[in-house]
Amino acid sequence: MELVWVTQSYCKECGCLSVVAEFDRGGHCNGERFQSREFECGYTVGWSPNFSRLEERSCCTRSTGYLENKKERSKLLTRLEKVVDSSALTDKEKDRINGQFPNLLLVY
Repeated sequence: MELVWVTQSYCKECGCLSVVAEFDRGGHCNGERFQSREFECGYTVGWSPNFSRLEERSCCTRSTGYLENKKERSKLLTRLEKVVDSSALTDKEKDRINGQFPNLLLVY
């Protein structure tokens, strides 16, 4: 597929050239299209016809910033679980709260 608006052909963080998905859907009233390109490393870039600009949709999972952030969130997750476990809540309430914590490890 030949994308017109998304011309970036590599990840700007790690240099990955392997494209795993490209999307070209619908047209905007200004004539531009919604397009995006996803690389093997997780980096996704997309064209926003609303603002006529290229935007990062998701970050590179190989970048040092991402890895440091993930490590920091993992530490936070451990601390939060200790706080909840030492609280006066019932076991059912603790399990419900702790069940939400893994979402902290997701990056959007």
